[in-house]
Amino acid sequence: MSQQAKALDWSDDRQLQEAKTVVDKLILAAKNTAFYPINHSISQKSITELYHYISGYTRNYGALVLEMGKGEILFQGQRVYLNPDLQNNPAYLCFRDGLKWLSFSEGMEQKELVVFLDILKNQGVLEEESKGDIVTCLWEAELPNIKYRTNNAIWKNEKLIDLQGLKITDNQNEQPSEESAGGFHGAEETLQILDGANEEEVLGLLPEEVKRVYQLVEEEENRDFDQDVFDVLLVILKEQRESEDFATVLDIIKESFKRTIAQGEFLYAAKFLAQLRQVRQTYQKSGTWALAHLDDFLLTISGPQVLSILNDALPGIKAGDYKKKKSLEKMLYQLRPESTISIGQMLPRIKDNTIITILVRVIKHHASNDTRPLIHLARHTAPAIRKTAIFVMGYIPNPDVIPVITEATRSTDFSLRKTAVQALSRKSPPLYDQLLPFIKDQKAEIRETVFSFLAQKPDQETETAILNYLAQSRFKNRHRPSLLLLYQALGHCRGDSAQAYLSHQLLANPWHIGRRRGAHRLGAAMALMITNNSDAQHLLRKASKSMSPPIRRAVRNAEEMLNARSSKRT
Repeated sequence: MSQQAKALDWSDDRQLQEAKTVVDKLILAAKNTAFYPINHSISQKSITELYHYISGYTRNYGALVLEMGKGEILFQGQRVYLNPDLQNNPAYLCFRDGLKWLSFSEGMEQKELVVFLDILKNQGVLEEESKGDIVTCLWEAELPNIKYRTNNAIWKNEKLIDLQGLKITDNQNEQPSEESAGGFHGAEETLQILDGANEEEVLGLLPEEVKRVYQLVEEEENRDFDQDVFDVLLVILKEQRESEDFATVLDIIKESFKRTIAQGEFLYAAKFLAQLRQVRQTYQKSGTWALAHLDDFLLTISGPQVLSILNDALPGIKAGDYKKKKSLEKMLYQLRPESTISIGQMLPRIKDNTIITILVRVIKHHASNDTRPLIHLARHTAPAIRKTAIFVMGYIPNPDVIPVITEATRSTDFSLRKTAVQALSRKSPPLYDQLLPFIKDQKAEIRETVFSFLAQKPDQETETAILNYLAQSRFKNRHRPSLLLLYQALGHCRGDSAQAYLSHQLLANPWHIGRRRGAHRLGAAMALMITNNSDAQHLLRKASKSMSPPIRRAVRNAEEMLNARSSKRT
């Protein structure tokens, strides 16, 4: 073989161009038939294209002769294929099995190509450690128009190509070589040695060898086939240089990915996605056209076309199979944020609480990177899906979600409205202006949600917000429960401003009569009892001895109501 490939000027050598095209199509067909059945549309397309280009070449130039090297293919001394990755290299597989030259003659039928590609597939075209013998299989197949050679001599009884002078000569005077195609000297001698040997000498194994054989069998039975397939496909993906071929490999990967998650093999899928992202980062640095293909692929597998398969796969996960559930979470984390839409739509059908928690965590993770899919989900027509989206928004720091949550607080659906108010209460910094008006809601559960939010933040900011709301908001008789909750929340603040305000509301203007005045006085008494410091106790003792019956009654009623509330909670 030539040690150095000559410099190529593709534009000036049409025959060389066509030979290279045939080799490219041959490599692609070998890979596609390795992963798809022969009758699959992708395999059929590759075989048909390969046959078309070989037929065109042989019709114009005669037999196509290729020299097989370790990781490369040469045509008339010119390198037309190079792949240093020997683990995924049809050229190396042929070279490894002793096949030196390969020739495709004019008049070849397509079925001969099918047999040839099937031989490559069966001998492990993509496995470096394959123990197959391509030469023997070609000899047995007797393909009339696909010739091969195992040394530098030319085919017996055929035209001889002198690679040095590129001349065609007759081969009638050429003596057969020791490695003539179609037979191998030394085989009979080997058989005689085996026939005369003691059976134990030939087949006997040491105990440690027997143990190793069992280990190898067990390893093969437990082999992670799906992971192997993904590893091979990623190697193929890295070497593609044509947009169409790149898209074809991604299509193969998509089908393999769908099959893997349909079988619940989420760990393999997760590992594959992690590796695929590394491939994407490599292409991102180079800024090639491949990046767009990869982004489209990730978008596709993050959409309903692929993820809808999980609707059937998730119910099959056993309740105690936490390892598989963790693998599911790892896989979903590595999808694009657009997967939020498909994942959110699964939730109403899931019965396993652990899986529900996982899906919500995944949605939260993706929404922290891109809120748009979550916003889309929050406007879904299904109440359960919309409610989940609003719930998650409570944990998203992005302010873009606030208008969407506020929109949900106006819903006629009480459950959704309650979820929206709870979501607002979890925002940071606190949204007092948006939350405090809901203390007047007609539903007690929503009023309690606001009260809990205020009571759990007994700081100066909360105290100021409550005091301002009490001063600026108009309360009607139906708002009495709301007023009492506001005063109780103020009691938790224990600030000087709050205590001065409470003192005024409890003791001032004892002659003023009215239900709202009474509600403020009762609320102030309850707040002081919750504050329970020395100053508050002093004010309560003073009020209990007041000459005004309404003031004394307020203290008495406040104590009864707080005791009743405490008993109800316990």
